[in-house]
Amino acid sequence: MRAACVIAVMCASLGFAAEPVTRFYLVGIADAEDLLEQAKETASPDAKVWLNPQRTMLNVTDTPDRQAQIAALVQSLQRPPRRFTLKVRYPDFVTLPGAGPAASMGGGDRTGLTGMSGNPIGGGKIRFGGPPPPVATPGQSPRLHAPRPTENAMTINVTSGQNAWLMVSPASPNAAWLFKWGVDNAYWQPTPAWQRAKTYLLVKPRLRGDKIRLQMLPTITSVVGATERNLAVEATMTERTVASGEEIEAGAELREGDEFYRNFFMTYDRAQKPVPIQLWITPTAQ
Repeated sequence: MRAACVIAVMCASLGFAAEPVTRFYLVGIADAEDLLEQAKETASPDAKVWLNPQRTMLNVTDTPDRQAQIAALVQSLQRPPRRFTLKVRYPDFVTLPGAGPAASMGGGDRTGLTGMSGNPIGGGKIRFGGPPPPVATPGQSPRLHAPRPTENAMTINVTSGQNAWLMVSPASPNAAWLFKWGVDNAYWQPTPAWQRAKTYLLVKPRLRGDKIRLQMLPTITSVVGATERNLAVEATMTERTVASGEEIEAGAELREGDEFYRNFFMTYDRAQKPVPIQLWITPTAQ
C-alpha cells in the first residue's frame, strides 16, 4: 500500500496525466462563435480550441475527459439559433421615416463586411466592406403620405449571432475628428480624406444562460465621392449583459470618459445643431 502511494505521488510530481488528443466536431446548426466561446470555457487552460477557416468544424486538442464534455456541449447546441426582438427608442428630436415597425437584419458574416485587415496597434482588427443592409434612418422627415409614428421607436427582429444596424447619424458632425482619430491610430490611411461619414451601431444579441449579451460595435461608413466603405473597429466594441425585456442606454456612457465614444455618438437636431445622441435598446428573447 505504501509503495502504491509513493508511486502515485511520484507520478503526480512528474506531471504524468492523461495524454491530450485531437478531435474534430461538426459545427452543424450551432452558432459557430457561440460554440467556440463555450468550448474554450469548457476546455482545459492549456487546450487548443479553434475553428477551421470555413467555420464548419471545431478542432480541439485536450484530455479525453474534457473531450467528452465538449462533445456533450456540441450536441446540446445543435438547435436552431434563437431570435430576438430589439425595441430601439431614439431621442425626441429624431424623426423616424414612415410609420409602424422598421426592421434591419444583419445577415451572413459578422457585421456583413467582406474583408479584414490586421490593426497594427493593440492587436485589434478593422473590417472593411460594402454598403450596410437597409436601415431605418433617423433624422429624415417622414413621407407626406405617411402618418407620424405614435412612438419615437422602432422594432427590429434579429437572429442570434447576426447584427442589427442602428443608425446613429446619417451625417456625423465629427467626421473630420473620426477621420483624424483613425489616421492617428493607424486604422486607415491619411488619404483620401473623407467628405462625410455616416455612423451606425451594430448590435449583436446572444443568449447566455437566462441573460442576453449584447455586443455593440461602432461602425463608420466613410464617403469619398460616390464611394462608400464601412469601417468597423473591433477595439471599440462594448458588451453588456441584461435580462430579457431590460432596457439599456447606448451612447457615450457605454465607455465613460472615452474620447472616441463622445465623438462617435453625435448627430444633428432639427435645427441642424450638433448634439449628443443616445439610444435605448430593449432586447427580448423570442
